Amino acid sequence: MEIATPTRSMITYQVEPFDTAFEEAQELLEQHWEEIALNKDKIKLAIDKDRYKHLYDSGILHIVTVRDANEQKWSYDPGKLIGYHVSMIVPHLHYKNDLHGMTDIFFIHPDYRKGRIGIEMFKFVEKSLKERGVVKLMTAVKLHKDIGAIFERLGWTEIERLYSKYIGD
Repeated sequence: MEIATPTRSMITYQVEPFDTAFEEAQELLEQHWEEIALNKDKIKLAIDKDRYKHLYDSGILHIVTVRDANEQKWSYDPGKLIGYHVSMIVPHLHYKNDLHGMTDIFFIHPDYRKGRIGIEMFKFVEKSLKERGVVKLMTAVKLHKDIGAIFERLGWTEIERLYSKYIGD
């Protein structure tokens, strides 16, 4: 289905509770995995809902959702979920006095990647994490889907590379 590029006024960014966001995000999570995962033939998507729920209940998990309010089904419907950013708020093992935001996953539905929706999502993530006392954010980008230029545009600095090797059978 082809959609018109949404206007900013139709897009909302909010911090949402785990139960609301997780249940609605299933389709996007699978699409996200299909788009970016490596070794899909050997490592299957199997989200540990119980651990995510535990992290949320412990105050560690921070969930930002992006919604298209133009896709409301009723007046109090927040709109169609089109993206998310999930991070963990923890004191770093090397800097126990400072909270760090460690990105777990982020995704914007491909139909909504034009314009500034992703940039606005990250600005909202920064603001909402700062309000929770986070002083430093960290995220990774996939080299085969490198969007590092967006982070640099937002003032982020590349600090290291992450290597991976499949060692299963």
